[in-house]
Amino acid sequence: MDSIKLPDQTKIDDLKGGYRGKVIHKETGFDDFTNVTRADFDRATVVSVPTRTEEEEDEDDFIPKPLPSTGKKIGVKIGRTYIAKARLAKIIAICAAVLVVYMLFFPPFMLNNEDASGSRYVNIFANSGLSQVKEDIFKNASVHSEEALSSEKAQDYRICTIGFKLRNLSPFELKIDSYSIVLADPMYSDSLVYAAPMNEGGDTVAPFGYESVEVQVLVNVKDMDDKAFDEAVTSMVIRTVGLKKKIGGFYCPCIPAFAMVSNAITFRLED
Repeated sequence: MDSIKLPDQTKIDDLKGGYRGKVIHKETGFDDFTNVTRADFDRATVVSVPTRTEEEEDEDDFIPKPLPSTGKKIGVKIGRTYIAKARLAKIIAICAAVLVVYMLFFPPFMLNNEDASGSRYVNIFANSGLSQVKEDIFKNASVHSEEALSSEKAQDYRICTIGFKLRNLSPFELKIDSYSIVLADPMYSDSLVYAAPMNEGGDTVAPFGYESVEVQVLVNVKDMDDKAFDEAVTSMVIRTVGLKKKIGGFYCPCIPAFAMVSNAITFRLED
């Protein structure tokens, strides 16, 4: 075990004398350096100071240290963010696929046209009997309820005209063969006979075009008043039948368009 030694008092006194502050000589008035420790040049050692050469001062010869490689590709900078090229290619492919699907299969927008909607009485048996009328309806229209066409009295039927505005947002021509009733109030569903386009042969909408079309609906109004008749018609949901887009010389089927008959339209028995 090391022994504890007392400090040398002589060395401590020498240190105190060397660190004394500035003292003025009483007689001369000049600085008194009597007790200031002097530098000992005998104990000094030679220190080598590195000197810069011309090669080191030439900035053109400076070769920066390369950054360590992480093995990852930075990718493409978009704004302040880098996106990997593979991910960017995947995003572009998905967007292109969505655009193609939209152009080929997306239906037109179908909105109600109140000004072109209404109802009227027509004697559907003026030129033929019930059996012939049924045959013509089954041949040319989308029948919703065969039971609704059971009365042989012309006054029991009303023809409703429902107007729609079609907006085609694709660069291809739209062709609509017909229309049908897909949904209605169960209370009145058995009173709706058929739905058909007013234009024989269907409707056509030009590329990026806007077209007003009319759908004809035959309703059996036996035992109905104005309120019931209006509720029966405005409860319907109409959809397109045989909707397709003309691409070159071919027609490509697409998703059908749907529209509810607006309750802002009022249908009356004696319009």
